Parts: sequence; C-alpha cells; structure tokens
Amino acid sequence: MTDTRTETTRMALLAACQERGHCVSGDGRVPETVAAELLGVAFGTMRNWRTALAGPPYFRIRGRIYYRIVDLALFVEGGREDHCTNPHERALNRIAKA
Repeated sequence: MTDTRTETTRMALLAACQERGHCVSGDGRVPETVAAELLGVAFGTMRNWRTALAGPPYFRIRGRIYYRIVDLALFVEGGREDHCTNPHERALNRIAKA
C-alpha cells in the first residue's frame, strides 16, 4: 500500500518516462539506466547503491537490472525530510525531545 505522496511521485515518474519516450513494462519496471535518469543520479551510483544494499529494490532478469517505478517512488519519499513550519509545533517538538 502506498500513501498519497508516494502515489503522486509514482505518477510524476511515469509521466517523466512518457515525456522522455522511455518504455515501462506492464508491471511498472524500467531499466537501470532509466531509473538512474529518473532519480537524477549517475548510472554508476545505482550500481554502487545496489552493491552496498543502500538503494531501491531491483530485479535481475537475464543479467539485466530493472527497477519498479513504485519502488523508485518509495525510495524518493523515504528520503523526504519534512520540516515543521509552525512555530508552536516546533516548540512542542523541542520540548518533547528534551
């Protein structure tokens, strides 16, 4: 199950694929090069993340690496840091941490 932000990110990634002419498989997979482009990182970064078990989940099919769009969206949203802009809420958070 995905939340609204993840779904919004997933739709944005799919739209980017369509705009750039990238093919997406029936189950929402894209090749590693496309995944790197969508995340704005180098191809080598994807490989390094995979080796370090730090990146999004992937599939190896016949020696090629694929990523599901939803997994890329979850990875992006998992790195999100929301900063509270309400001063009252910030004060309560500081008190709670003390």
